[in-house]
Amino acid sequence: MDIRAFTYFIAVADELHFGRAAKKLHISQPGLSQAIKGMEREIGAPLFHRSRQLVALTAIGEELLPEARRLVAHAEEVNDFAHDMVHRHHATLLLAHTASAGLGPAHELTAAFRSLRPHITVRSSAGFSSFNLERVRTRRVDVAFVRPPVDLGQDLGLLGVAREEVLVALPPGHPMAGRHTVRFADVAAEPLVYFSRESGGLWESIIEAVYPAGLSPQIVREEPDEAHMLMAVAQGHGMTLVTREAVALLDVPGVTLRPLEGAPTVPLALVWRKDNTKSALADFLSFVADATDQRSPSARREQRAPAAPARRRHTTQAVRAGVAVAPVPSGPDARISRVQHLALPPALSSSERSIPIGL
Repeated sequence: MDIRAFTYFIAVADELHFGRAAKKLHISQPGLSQAIKGMEREIGAPLFHRSRQLVALTAIGEELLPEARRLVAHAEEVNDFAHDMVHRHHATLLLAHTASAGLGPAHELTAAFRSLRPHITVRSSAGFSSFNLERVRTRRVDVAFVRPPVDLGQDLGLLGVAREEVLVALPPGHPMAGRHTVRFADVAAEPLVYFSRESGGLWESIIEAVYPAGLSPQIVREEPDEAHMLMAVAQGHGMTLVTREAVALLDVPGVTLRPLEGAPTVPLALVWRKDNTKSALADFLSFVADATDQRSPSARREQRAPAAPARRRHTTQAVRAGVAVAPVPSGPDARISRVQHLALPPALSSSERSIPIGL
């Protein structure tokens, strides 16, 4: 016996008239009568006394009515709970930051998204890019900031976010600390405190950006992250290379930070599973594509088309990222269209998409 039978029973019990009950339920009267008869056959007893002038509950019907009301009410609560659960699932974004991003564009974009989409709960964590890629692939997070080069395979999508400047961190009293900028050739001759290559693509991208072709770094010590690397530099074990954003939160006494000639940069990107259909993920990707203006020419032409006033109501600034954060179009069609138009931005070359994993 399904829940609909009890709904029909309650309607007839309330109206004590099959015609009015059928109208209330938006079904035919013969159909309602047959449904009640089927319910009575299944129970094994009549629920109503019927005559031309009267419809009344039997003693069994009277006893069953309050239980039927509780059952239907509970079924409605379960249905509401299921809908709320689905809504909460789609309105939650599981995001992983890369440990080297610091207070740069990743932080600013996430903060701006939270401000513009307060109904979406963003649960964030942090890890090296290699770890973040694994979490995306195994669906433990929806989207992650990573440092290319990465191995996308067939299951992951990628969107470039920014390029961040690499600085050299020098120990106390180092001769290069007094220079305005440091030359690549001078860096190549220095002992380097660095992190493990297994951490991910940042290892490779910084080395390629700083060391001239044919030269390899003289790594004298490995540390787990930027904080430990800088502490080792302060103790005089060598120099290190860090992004400007990564050291924004770190203040290690004795360490001098200097820019490198040509201001070399390394890429920052987002990865996600292509088969992840969560609306919160689609909203975030569309938002980042708008905020960093890293979309295909066709998507840019769409964005330049005259917009309704409601779509131009809110604009915020991602100050550190240096870009205007534009509102994301509402509605599933606009959201899907925008994500489908995500293009490989100039910040990332085609080789940076396909080189095997490195942070």
